[in-house]
Amino acid sequence: MKFEVLPGHSVVADKPYLPGETLELSDKEGQRLTARKIVKPVKEAPPRSNAKDTIRRVEAAESIKDLDELAEGEDRDTVLKAIEKRRAELAG
Repeated sequence: MKFEVLPGHSVVADKPYLPGETLELSDKEGQRLTARKIVKPVKEAPPRSNAKDTIRRVEAAESIKDLDELAEGEDRDTVLKAIEKRRAELAG
């Protein structure tokens, strides 16, 4: 699991890790260092679905709120265009 070194600390593993750097630790070691407030777990983003699948979800969205959730963090032009098109459909 990945962990980030907290300010004011360093961790020596395969090399020295300074504040803000991430490193891989076993769950047990990560929990130990997290409890001592030396590191914190890094949440990894789930894998992103391909554009075709995302556009299908956009087309099936039943509310503006659903579209807002799909738009969050989205940067693909084709998906953003599909979201805007579906917004217009739902609004009118």
